[in-house]
Amino acid sequence: MNEPESHTELDLGALDELTEKIDIDGLINLIENTKAIDSETKNTVASAIYELGELKADKAVDLLIYIALTNKWAKIRHSAISALGKIGNKKTIKPFTMMLKALKDVDNDGVDLETSFSVAGWIFEALFNIGTKQAISSIVEALNDNSELTDTALSVIKELGGTG
Repeated sequence: MNEPESHTELDLGALDELTEKIDIDGLINLIENTKAIDSETKNTVASAIYELGELKADKAVDLLIYIALTNKWAKIRHSAISALGKIGNKKTIKPFTMMLKALKDVDNDGVDLETSFSVAGWIFEALFNIGTKQAISSIVEALNDNSELTDTALSVIKELGGTG
């Protein structure tokens, strides 16, 4: 049996097969079993996360929250935040609120402001997609705590079809 030339080939083949079968457990396992996410495997993991969002895989919420909070790769964090917004589980509101509050002192932490505002935009979009009163209240609270995020929130509203 010929082995694939790289770990990425194996993952892409597995991803295609799992997506065709709508195998939520398989997609979760693929993500969990990718021990070291590096520049070669991050696209596959991000794609698997995207598929979980498209499938509204509620059973993946805890894993996706963990990824959104801890992963160092912006593409993977974005995929996780977006997937959580598509799934729409209210359980994600509290972690999203915590993430937005963490941006309050972004200047003092030496974090790249552009990256932080991107993360805020992803979170705002996910909260808008969840659409509950609690989700919208979290956005208002974040804006009250950090007025610098107002432009980011308005950009998301415009992108989602609102006016401003």
